[in-house]
Amino acid sequence: MNSPQFESNDIFGLNGVGEEQLLHPHFERWHEWIINQYEPLLNKIAVFIPCAAIKPYYNSPIHKAFNPIIDRFPTHKIVISNAGIIPYEFADCYPFSCYDWNPAYETDEIKERYIEVTFHRLNNYLKAHGTAYTGFVSYLHPNSSSLKALREACNFESIHLHTVEIEDIALSPTSDSDLVLAHPTNIERLRYLLEELL
Repeated sequence: MNSPQFESNDIFGLNGVGEEQLLHPHFERWHEWIINQYEPLLNKIAVFIPCAAIKPYYNSPIHKAFNPIIDRFPTHKIVISNAGIIPYEFADCYPFSCYDWNPAYETDEIKERYIEVTFHRLNNYLKAHGTAYTGFVSYLHPNSSSLKALREACNFESIHLHTVEIEDIALSPTSDSDLVLAHPTNIERLRYLLEELL
């Protein structure tokens, strides 16, 4: 099962916040491959998590905080971002290893477009691969556009989504809002939910 390959990498075109970065042809080609050729891990709990500014995702301090807990359980981590719906095992692959989308530059218009595009990508993923999973968990910031799109897609497909109730932790105004996902209180809530699903 050969994943998509490209004649050249477009690291400049992948970086930014807009329609061009949301629907970049390299992201679109990967999405088509993931829907039509990819075979996900079977009998796992799908855990939807955010992307990270630091790539690959697993080098992010936030991912380093919650990955050890998620990895204790029979789970399949799936990143939701402007780059698409990304199974974690492809974190090292281009273009997922070298794009950047800074939410600080999102306009209301691009947020709505992000939700629309992400809903369709999630809907395609759930239609193609939903039966592979034993459950579905969100570990996303409660105010994120990704969570809104995920909820809409799960409702559309009549899939029950278990959402970790994230406690609002006081952060610096300039902090990444996803930093709350690294807080021990929220990680413990994630652990408890995953234990309940087993």
